[in-house]
Amino acid sequence: MRVCVLGAGSWGTAIGKLLGEREEVVLWDIQEPLLETIAETGENKQYLPGQSLPANVTVEKKFSAAVKDSELLIVAVPSHAFASVIEKLEEEERDFDSVLVLSKGFDPETGKRLSEVYSRIFGSLDNYYLLTGPSHAREVARERPTTVTLGGADNAGRERMQSLLFRDYFRVYTNDDLIGLEMGGALKNIIALAAGVADGLGFGVNARAALITRGMNDLREVSEFEGAQRRTLYGLSGLGDLIVTATSELSRNYQCGQYLARGLSLQEAKSKIGQVVEGINATRLAMQRVRSGGLRAPLFKTVEAVLAGELSPSEAVKELMTRRAKAEFEDVD
Repeated sequence: MRVCVLGAGSWGTAIGKLLGEREEVVLWDIQEPLLETIAETGENKQYLPGQSLPANVTVEKKFSAAVKDSELLIVAVPSHAFASVIEKLEEEERDFDSVLVLSKGFDPETGKRLSEVYSRIFGSLDNYYLLTGPSHAREVARERPTTVTLGGADNAGRERMQSLLFRDYFRVYTNDDLIGLEMGGALKNIIALAAGVADGLGFGVNARAALITRGMNDLREVSEFEGAQRRTLYGLSGLGDLIVTATSELSRNYQCGQYLARGLSLQEAKSKIGQVVEGINATRLAMQRVRSGGLRAPLFKTVEAVLAGELSPSEAVKELMTRRAKAEFEDVD
């Protein structure tokens, strides 16, 4: 099988490496110098240093040449670039057997979920699949045990994709709740920002555990408003992805929260990280849903205020801790 990976960042390269063990894989990225380095060294030194890629993994600078004759397309670009890449695919004027999306987040222009963007352009989700869950790229590239979940409309297609990706170090489940998978993958980044702030302020594991647990109420409330199934949110794509994102130094959202707690501005924090911090955009778009639905989501509201500079990190913590006393599950339907 010929597989084309669109986006040679850490996650796209890690999945390219996994599939390159058995399949022919071509990497494309808008950063041509990055592709040149991969071609010369057999390694993605910028995003996955120290990880040699299989000989089956090659690069292609031209978009049309990369996707030509590919049976499987993997989209691994940041959410803000997703729509433009899908539009480039539509311009190819051909049908693709399967499109597997690794991107997480919302379209920044419309606020739509990425599957909605795809459906608007192609008119269908029949060949659309999503891979998500707690899966730091470096650990997958190092073949550390990882478990993820795969969504898509077609049951037979999900099972074929599951079989293609399944490894003894990479366990893949399937799930038919695409909305739940997307919402969990996008909204957990907001909670990870808050967890980074708490750790950056030196509050310890008690505060982090509380943020993760209470933050799940916000994630659940907003996701169910969108149409997600509750059980999905407490699975790998929701709670599972949240735990790893809110507790790991490898998480850009967690790092961003730490920098904010140490007094850096949002722009300074983004500059130090040097990659997209998906939780920033996710906060803005989640809050659009909170306002339109009259939802509570107190943690999301507080994170929004911190990102906007309306509250300092320490003021935000005080605001959350001094809210009206109530029963634990008063806000849970």
